[in-house]
Formats: sequence, C-alpha cells, structure tokens
Amino acid sequence: MSKQKRPSQPKHPMKAVEPNMAYENTLTDAQVEEWQTTYRNAVVTVMGDDSDQSRQNAQCLEWAFESLMFAVSEAGGALTEDIIREILPDEVLQLAIHVDWIPYLDEDGEPDPDKQGDVCVLGYLVTQEFYDAFLRLLPIDDLIEYGKKPWVHPTPAEIFQEVLEELDWTKPQFIEQMQIVNGTQSKPGHYELHGERISDPIFTPWQNATERIGLDKLLLPPLPNARRNTAQAGHRNTALEVIRKHSRKYAALEEKQLKWRRPQSSVT
Repeated sequence: MSKQKRPSQPKHPMKAVEPNMAYENTLTDAQVEEWQTTYRNAVVTVMGDDSDQSRQNAQCLEWAFESLMFAVSEAGGALTEDIIREILPDEVLQLAIHVDWIPYLDEDGEPDPDKQGDVCVLGYLVTQEFYDAFLRLLPIDDLIEYGKKPWVHPTPAEIFQEVLEELDWTKPQFIEQMQIVNGTQSKPGHYELHGERISDPIFTPWQNATERIGLDKLLLPPLPNARRNTAQAGHRNTALEVIRKHSRKYAALEEKQLKWRRPQSSVT
C-alpha cells in the first residue's frame, strides 16, 4: 500500500481564527485559510459532512493518535518514522471504524461502497482519496519535524553512555546503584510457617525495578506536549546522584544536563 506524505498544518485548524503561537510568525493569513480549507475538505471526505459532530470525531482521531504515540513511548518503544507514518495511523483508523468515529460500516456491519477501494488497512478496504484525507486529519508531519530538530549535546543518553564507559559499568549495574540510593533493592515480605508469621525481605532484581523503567524514559527524547511526570523527576534525581557520586568527569553534573533541551537557536 502506498501512503503519501501530507503537508504540515497547525493543530486544531478548524478552531483557529489566527495561527497559534508556534506558527504566528511564519504563516500568512492566506496560508492559514488554505490549511483550514484543506482540513475541512478532509473532514468531509472522511466523515461525510462538516457538522459539529464530524469535527468532534475528527478531533477524537487526533486524540487517539497522540494517545497511542504516548503509549509506545511509555513502553520504551522507539517512535521511528515508519511507525509514525504507517503503524499508528492504521491502528487509529481501525479503532475509529470500530467505535463509529468514522461512518464506514452500516447497521448490518457492511462497508460503505462509496468508501471501499484498493487500499487495505488492517482488513478494511478504503479508497486512496479516503485514506489520504484521513492522514491529513492526523499531526503526522508535525511530529516528524519535531523529532528532526537538534538537541543540546551531550544529551542525557550520551552522558549516560560516557559514564558507563568511564566506570566500566553495564546498564544493570547502574540500575542497581539507583536501587541502592532509593533503598529499593528489597521489599518487606511475609509468610507463615507452622502457624507462625515470618518476615523476610524479598530481593528485587534490576529487571523488575521501577528504576529500570524510569532510566529507560530518561534516555529517550520527550514527545511534544509531554505531560509533567513527578515520578520521572524522581528517577532523574536518583540518576544524577549516582553519576555525581561515582563519575569524575561528571562529578559536578547539573540537573538540567539530564533533561532533553533544544538549542536556543532552534527554538521558535
């Protein structure tokens, strides 16, 4: 199946009277109006009309796309361009048809013949026009362009790798040091023996440590509009303490250096 690129567009263009802060210095009124028209035409092609309900359903598509994106990232997965362009959109389309955000099936569960075509998406056949319009309702290119912008170096991932090489550590060893800082190498355990309640600590291997998950997230670039995570800030502080304690090169490491940051010149 051939899946084409779409032009970038502001988020929620149907609601925008003026371009939002990210675009206001780069877009003309004519460009904003053109993108709004493109979006409106895509809504009509996919939903069948331009009603308030159709526009609301179109926003549900963007919500589902971003939710899947966050889920992949939270699970430690890499958001490659193939996943963003191919996998996530198809999952969103299947979901949207199942929950009737997109009116594709009739009351008997049969596809709308006007929307059936040669493009196969997870078992559903749609027209190329329909599929292209559906893609225009998702912030695909915006996300890809976000990922291409440069980060301040060394990044948290690069610092981590340098520390491992300096100390001749493996990643599991670093996680175990985080557990020592947090006092989470074991947790209270209780069992009964011959009617007597016995307390015995249960060892927590690094594979099952919350520090492992936290560290994995620290080493991945954040997504746009990422929500503040207090627990994640705690993992950053723990990693910072381990590095300061054991590394000579990064003994004076600052907290901001363990955050993914954009160079000032690349911030719009």
